[in-house]
Amino acid sequence: MIMNLIIFLTASLVFGLNSAFYSIISYLIAARMMDTVIAGLNESKSVVIISDKADMIGQALVQRLGRSVTYFEGTGRYSGDKRKAVYSVITRLEEVKLKKIIRHFDPDAFVALANVSELNRGQFIKKGKH
Repeated sequence: MIMNLIIFLTASLVFGLNSAFYSIISYLIAARMMDTVIAGLNESKSVVIISDKADMIGQALVQRLGRSVTYFEGTGRYSGDKRKAVYSVITRLEEVKLKKIIRHFDPDAFVALANVSELNRGQFIKKGKH
């Protein structure tokens, strides 16, 4: 990283700031592309959906995406309301379909997506729904 900084500073002195900025942008794009290639296009994401329509959303995830879901109950700290939540693991490529499903049933649902670095045990096998 320090070596790259020295190269970019030298490039800015020799070729000007514009060229140095283009070099930095190119470097960042290349780094992101390498991460994508190393992690693969089938990078997994976990999703937690808190909604009054959790049952319908969960059923749609099973039917339309072929993914298993887990339901759990939670109580809001501020409101004290009990809500049902849906937990599932999807691929990065299924994220757009997931958001469409959630928006269809409950546009106001609370959705938390997180990258999953490792999956072991359990079943993460697609049931051929696409």
